[in-house]
Amino acid sequence: MKIATWNVRTLNQKGKFENVKMEMTRMKVDILGLAEVRWTGADMITSDGYKMVFSGGNLHERGVGIMLTPNIAKSLKGFWPVSDKIIVTTLSSKPFDTSIIQVYAPTTDHDDTEVEAFYEELDKTLQQLKSTNIKIIMGDFNAKVGARRFGNTVGLHGLGEINERGEMLVGWCQENDLVVANTWFENHPRRKWTWISPGDKYRNQIDYVLIQSRFRNAVLSAKTMPGADCGSDHNPVVCKVHAKLKALKKPKHQMNYNLKALNKDPDLRNKFTIEVQNKFEALEAGTAEERQWEILKESIEKAAEENIPKQPKREHKKWMKQSILDKMALRRKAKQYPSRYKSIDKEIKKMCNEAKEEWINGQCKEIEDCKKADNAYMHQKINDIASKKRTAQGGCIKSKDGKILMETSDILERWSEYIQELFYDERGQQPETQMPIEGPPILKAEVEKAINDMKNGKAAGPDQIPIELLQALGNWGIDQLTKLLNRIYDKGNIPKDMSISTFITLQKKPGAAEFKNRRTISLMSHTLKLLLRILLTRIRSKIKPEISETQFGFVANKGTTNAIFTMTMLVERCIETPERPISMLYWLLQSI
Repeated sequence: MKIATWNVRTLNQKGKFENVKMEMTRMKVDILGLAEVRWTGADMITSDGYKMVFSGGNLHERGVGIMLTPNIAKSLKGFWPVSDKIIVTTLSSKPFDTSIIQVYAPTTDHDDTEVEAFYEELDKTLQQLKSTNIKIIMGDFNAKVGARRFGNTVGLHGLGEINERGEMLVGWCQENDLVVANTWFENHPRRKWTWISPGDKYRNQIDYVLIQSRFRNAVLSAKTMPGADCGSDHNPVVCKVHAKLKALKKPKHQMNYNLKALNKDPDLRNKFTIEVQNKFEALEAGTAEERQWEILKESIEKAAEENIPKQPKREHKKWMKQSILDKMALRRKAKQYPSRYKSIDKEIKKMCNEAKEEWINGQCKEIEDCKKADNAYMHQKINDIASKKRTAQGGCIKSKDGKILMETSDILERWSEYIQELFYDERGQQPETQMPIEGPPILKAEVEKAINDMKNGKAAGPDQIPIELLQALGNWGIDQLTKLLNRIYDKGNIPKDMSISTFITLQKKPGAAEFKNRRTISLMSHTLKLLLRILLTRIRSKIKPEISETQFGFVANKGTTNAIFTMTMLVERCIETPERPISMLYWLLQSI
């Protein structure tokens, strides 16, 4: 396995990401750590199977990232965007998991206080990782360790003389029992330097790959690649590492049916309905009534799989052209000729600007064409053009004692604890009420109204039966659902798979590892939603006469915003007429 670290100076430039990805492929690097990414926020993006995780600040400054090949990405367990100077990824490997830490240390323009704070933050990061993990720390440390040996930490094959920042790095490595890997392999000087000063006055070694001393023999070679080019004044440091990664099991994906085709094509809808009826009648014969839901669900699943086409994947058209990539390869070959290099670089920037503008114009035309036909797709295209970065689901959260959790089992256990605490009923045992528990049966008209009121295009629950499939069954489906819901209503027994919900966590801000910076949504069975809608409608009809006309909030079409607007108007009128006093009473209601 090849790992590398490279200060690319910026990825916030048209064509730069594709350029770096092309160079990564050419160098046959499996894991590439990036410094000075200069992207804002924290996220994980995918491009042609390559995955890149990154962590930045609020400004287009600093920033770090790690890019993985499609094969290596299968072993990614999670990532932790610590700050705009540190990011951690954990890979599943044998015999221990491997943690890759990419860093970008403060430059010489910053004082020692900031450098010390950086190493303190790095110390805290290491303490959060499992002690058994193989830890590889790499990046631009902006320090020179020189060619002098320091015990088992620094080898004889460094470059130049050690400086003050280098002494800080060596001291920190000795405290943490780390080895500077790229100082232990004899190479030509041009395979050692990682940074070139403006005007080619100095060539220094300031980028390093560090590994725990107990695993130092896993590093088979280390050298820089001066031929790599992305417009940066740094060379990548490439190491061959002996490691055995384990591919993680892929989660079961929801069936992606083309439900729009089902709604638009009457023949397809009719064929689907007949198939469901035939399968249901065949399975229902000789089966207990209690299994009605299982039979109906199985019939719908099989009929959908056999008749409804899959949702076609929407291709994200790229503005990058092969001609631009070819020109980048030509620029790389001209690195030894500064004037020619600058000329080609200028051409590349011009070609990128023209290609991006052409792509945006095409996307805008596509948005106009689908403006009325497909609103969801229209908003998706708008987000693509805006390049809006979402907050990443990095897969790491904090435990109760503040420790970072990256293992899936630990994360699920912590979420389970949190959900139980969140929905714990503190009211205690409620007094028993002597009221009739029987109610009127659920009518067919109630089921029909509930089905029609359900919104399309919503994610299905664990049973993977979206409302569109139930709507397509027509009157026969309504009859079957009415029987099913009445049986549940009368006996009080909800089928197990119908009562299970899937919780989805959404981050409020990038890099959120604490629960207060996340919120949860629940995906439940659409069939169960029908029952809940019917019950809610009945409850509303009972309590509506008891609700005051002056209540705003928790009432349809009477939100608190309307009340605030009305109150503002009344206050303004009273101010205009001083003799009218203002009296207001606030009564806040809380949902339980």
